[in-house]
Amino acid sequence: MMAAPVPPPTIPVLAERGGTQLKTPRPTVLVDTREQNPFDFSRFGTWFSGIERKALKLGDYSVAGLEDVCVVERKDLSDLVHSFTARPLSRGQRSLRRM
Repeated sequence: MMAAPVPPPTIPVLAERGGTQLKTPRPTVLVDTREQNPFDFSRFGTWFSGIERKALKLGDYSVAGLEDVCVVERKDLSDLVHSFTARPLSRGQRSLRRM
């Protein structure tokens, strides 16, 4: 069964600055080139200006221009548990500290 596309918000995201409304541009999603099974963003195609594959320093996903402040690390439950219980200080814990 194919999931239906998800429509973008009905009202564009507006920020107010000194009484002036600024329309935010649609972001570009960045997917790490090492992500073996990337999330399928096709249902959200109208939400983003594009999707690019790029080697990211941290995480599996980010937003273009915000790579240093916006990072998503995708894990399944078993991988998450292993990342935070392995000794000595696990790779997951070191990555989390850098985030």
